[in-house]
Amino acid sequence: MTEFIKEADLNYDLILKRVGAYTQGDEDFDVFKCPVCNRIYLIEYEADTIFTDPGNLSALQSGESFSCLSCGYSFPKGEAIIGPKASDKYRVTRSELLASKWSWLLSQRTT
Repeated sequence: MTEFIKEADLNYDLILKRVGAYTQGDEDFDVFKCPVCNRIYLIEYEADTIFTDPGNLSALQSGESFSCLSCGYSFPKGEAIIGPKASDKYRVTRSELLASKWSWLLSQRTT
């Protein structure tokens, strides 16, 4: 069975420390990927803010109309890309996250 990343797997303390000034007090984070090229993104879904660069969390995009920065895939408006209603094509596995530059997001870096 594939082990997808859940919000509870994310290290909120470290995310909030790195996000810094971009927080508004009630942050809810998750990860998703492009179904075409598998590029991973971090999203703060209360404010619909997408963090596009794991090494520079000041690189932000609005989630209202978002296209993958690598391949240009246009994410359909209204389609769930995170959470239990999201298609598996958007969900990130533990091994995908560990192999990416976003691996620091995990609370525990074990497989």
